[in-house]
Amino acid sequence: MDAFFRKGFEESGYFLLGWSEVGFVYLMSRIPISSVSDLKKGKVWIWEESPMAKAIFNEAGVTAIPLSVPDVLIALQTGLVDVVYTPPTGAIAIQWFTRVNYMTDLLWTTYPEGSSSQKTFSTAFPQLFRIS
Repeated sequence: MDAFFRKGFEESGYFLLGWSEVGFVYLMSRIPISSVSDLKKGKVWIWEESPMAKAIFNEAGVTAIPLSVPDVLIALQTGLVDVVYTPPTGAIAIQWFTRVNYMTDLLWTTYPEGSSSQKTFSTAFPQLFRIS
């Protein structure tokens, strides 16, 4: 998969410096969750354009609420959603931690990240892009 993503970055004018872990994704909620039946009692946020997340939660019989990321904090504040999934660093950065009381000790996945503008780096560090 690395070669696939590197090619996509380069075709878009970026140079992938490497992958960095953002962290494990956890369920964070306003209600305690220790089982799927507990999860069914809540309203789970899913990414707005995520047919896979929708299918997974629908199959489990869980109410899934599709929203864009900027709408999630308001949804937590108003009770539109009770459950979100994100790494702890994400919950802190976008302030969701202020509206959740519980973090379920279940690791879902990890979020990898990392990219940089090829133009910026080739200008700043030409020696790294010189072909000999």
